[in-house]
Amino acid sequence: MSQQYATIVSANESPLPVFTAPQCAVLQDFLLSNIPLAATMQLQVGLAAVAGQSMAAAGICITAPLAPNINDKGSAFGGAGASLMTLAGWGWLWLANRQMGLRRDIVIASSQIQYHLPVYESLHIICSGPTEESWMKYLQSLRKRDRARLELRCELRLANAGLAASMQGHYATLKECSEHA
Repeated sequence: MSQQYATIVSANESPLPVFTAPQCAVLQDFLLSNIPLAATMQLQVGLAAVAGQSMAAAGICITAPLAPNINDKGSAFGGAGASLMTLAGWGWLWLANRQMGLRRDIVIASSQIQYHLPVYESLHIICSGPTEESWMKYLQSLRKRDRARLELRCELRLANAGLAASMQGHYATLKECSEHA
């Protein structure tokens, strides 16, 4: 374990990460530069207000226009929603790790997606982050094993706040890091 990391994550650390608009812009640039599908989908990353939290403790939001993500029925392609939800969870954890000074590979280990309603508008994905308890377990695992897993929920929301799809994703922060992380 690196000395830098050991000093950043203390045993009594509990607050969830806080993101800023400039950090979301860095994530967006990273995704658009390193994942060709992200550019094709025309995704944008920003802060998302999370119920019960101040904007300072916001989650992240990924949006994409309908046109490049449409299917033969005129609605959003299910795979586009799945990809954007996967990227939202991955992006949330990427930002959180960066705040702690970690530059590690993150992978999605598994996910379960439920589709509730068709989407005939721009896609709007929200990842509000984990519970504080889950975040503490993640930090403890990083301290003990230098790797960790985290479950994140991402939602595809309609303009009227209706839930179109939801995903439970299990992400892993690995010990090793590729040069692009």
